[in-house]
Amino acid sequence: MNKVRLALMMLILLGSIFASKNLMTIADASKQVENRKLNPIRNQTASNPPVLLGLYTPDYMGNQSTIDNQLYQVDQWVGKRHSIAGLFFDIEDSNPAYNIPVSLEQLKQNGYTAFINLKSTRSAAQIARGDIDSSLQKVAKAYSDWAKQGDNRIAFIAPLQEMNIPGETYSKYLQNFKLAYQRIQKIFKEAGVSSQAIRWVFAPNGWSEDNEHRFENYYPGDKSVDVVAFSAYNWGYCSNSSWEHWSSPKEVFESYIKRMKVMAGSKPIFIAQTASTSNTQNSLPNTAKDQWLQEADKVAAKRAWKYFERNWNPQTGLVNSVDNLPWTTWWDQGSALLGIHAAYQLGLLPQDVFQKRMNTLLQTLEKLPLPATGLPNKAYSTHTAEMRRLNDTPDPKGTSGWSALDMARFLLALHIIRSHYPEYSDSPKGDSFASRINRIVDRWHTSKLVKDGWLNGAIPRAGKLLEVQEGRLGYEQYAAHSLKLWNIQASNALSNPPIKTVEIDGIKLQIDQRNFKNSGATNYLTNDPYLLWGLEMGWNDAVKPQMQNLFKLQQQRFKRTGILTAVNEDSLDRSPYFLYYSVYFNGQSWQAVNITGKAYPQLRFVSTKAAFSWFALMPDDAYTKKLRDFAQNLSDKNRGYFSGRYENSKLGVNASVNVNTNASILESLLYQARGRHPLALDLSEIKN
Repeated sequence: MNKVRLALMMLILLGSIFASKNLMTIADASKQVENRKLNPIRNQTASNPPVLLGLYTPDYMGNQSTIDNQLYQVDQWVGKRHSIAGLFFDIEDSNPAYNIPVSLEQLKQNGYTAFINLKSTRSAAQIARGDIDSSLQKVAKAYSDWAKQGDNRIAFIAPLQEMNIPGETYSKYLQNFKLAYQRIQKIFKEAGVSSQAIRWVFAPNGWSEDNEHRFENYYPGDKSVDVVAFSAYNWGYCSNSSWEHWSSPKEVFESYIKRMKVMAGSKPIFIAQTASTSNTQNSLPNTAKDQWLQEADKVAAKRAWKYFERNWNPQTGLVNSVDNLPWTTWWDQGSALLGIHAAYQLGLLPQDVFQKRMNTLLQTLEKLPLPATGLPNKAYSTHTAEMRRLNDTPDPKGTSGWSALDMARFLLALHIIRSHYPEYSDSPKGDSFASRINRIVDRWHTSKLVKDGWLNGAIPRAGKLLEVQEGRLGYEQYAAHSLKLWNIQASNALSNPPIKTVEIDGIKLQIDQRNFKNSGATNYLTNDPYLLWGLEMGWNDAVKPQMQNLFKLQQQRFKRTGILTAVNEDSLDRSPYFLYYSVYFNGQSWQAVNITGKAYPQLRFVSTKAAFSWFALMPDDAYTKKLRDFAQNLSDKNRGYFSGRYENSKLGVNASVNVNTNASILESLLYQARGRHPLALDLSEIKN
């Protein structure tokens, strides 16, 4: 099996699967590496270790083209700054005085640190007794000369890696290996290599053919080692393997991690090399290699659910729109309701907890204060369920109006609950969720949501409410199809939107002719309504060409510029705190604007929820896989997923945490778990 390095996925999987505080894949410590501050690793405590991400490349590290076309491209793909680049170097290399400093300096100048597997074709006994000292001295001097230039030049060096498996020339005798390891260290010290300029790594294979060759028996001791590491692989049903068994990531890694922790105490742990075969039982072609990595879905679901654990309000059953802010709209509560539904379906909360949360929400909706319009106000307090304005000030009379788009999304979520859980009868009267939801909606004057076949909203003007046509292409049709589930017909919104075809970067897309200049409302063309439409109701044939070209346009921008592209509406962690990032807006392409239309080109971002959703909807496309891998780890372990990452790398992560992002992630994972069937589709219909 080829050792295809999967360090990227290992960071994702291992940090959460094993929760080992001293575990370090060769992974991302961007703050440390970018500031050239790797020296403290020797004295790192287990309570606060860095997390480092790295990878191997097939080509020579001394060439800038390798950095640009391999290391840097993966940085762009995953959306994270890698720290470490792995390479192999033979002790008896013909020209270490050139090859070592050129490779290490090339990496250093590009912000990477080397992980050197220092290999040899000699036996451990030959190395231990000094047979190749002259070669070692040349290697050590070349390294020393490079390190003495200062500026925190440093590398990880793993002498005689995988020493405990058959086939390595230095693997046979345990004591000889230890002596060889220590002799290599002695020669480096004699060459003037400071202990602050090197990190010594013990890097066996996790597997051994017998107890004598368990890696613990080769360990040179704590005084000789800074970092411990191991290699481990899923061999599956490879024809040349000695067994046939498909191993999960947990099976592959967990026992070795536990043994390393016993052997080396609090020393950092690297997964030095790993891979998975695609060979499955009977050589059947399937997605088994991807399935080996599917535990990433479980990790993502648990991370997204953290948001709901923090932001669900037990008094009302409502969920904060933004982390720790007790305020919401009905669009956001539609997201919240679908997020809780998805979490329950994915097994993240038990039945009694789910039932209690639904009951609390329905009780709130049954008593919800309504304005004179008979429709829910635009915003509410999640603590008290009292009416609020969009600026989060009190609105006791409900003068903010209503949003047809927001109400449509919430009604869609209520429909999914009533159609999926008719069996729950938890109120004192024994009513089902469905019956209670129907009575709640009957209270509302939903006929006002449509006027003359168009979506109809209301906004405050001069102390009164002004009813306005609401929604532009994409959002309008998503909302109209949602209302149709309640037999609320917006026929013009579905069939007669005023559209025209434009060409953006050579790709044709439909856009709404109603723009800010001629209608007072903006025609954002962005991912959000199309992705939600696909996940929740499924794309119809009419919208598929638009969706496909929308995706193709963003994919093409990435290919042309190297900038990972996934546009969306989303909250920000800085002013103006909310932007619509669109492929098209009021005659312009690739604009990020606030609600007044002011452009913020410096704040363009890659959307986490768009990345997860595109992958769920189109899992076989290479670009959606790039998006998903990029977004997988953009989270806070206690708060949930961030909104995304700014395209300007100097700005880093868009650290806003909100309900729409985390709910969309849970929805996308449920969509995948249901065999890529939309959430509104009843399970019985799927079976039939």
